[in-house]
Amino acid sequence: MGIVILLILHLLVQIAIFNTQANKLLKLKEMNDNLCSLKIAIEELKETIRWKS
Repeated sequence: MGIVILLILHLLVQIAIFNTQANKLLKLKEMNDNLCSLKIAIEELKETIRWKS
């Protein structure tokens, strides 16, 4: 019976680790999307500055 409880606890820990890693990946993807948007905005700003000068 004790081995079953240990296996269940181990599984719960693995699920928690997996969820933490998934959340980190989602945050990294969101940061990457924000950086891509910022890069596009900077390119548009550079074009506007060139056009005005």
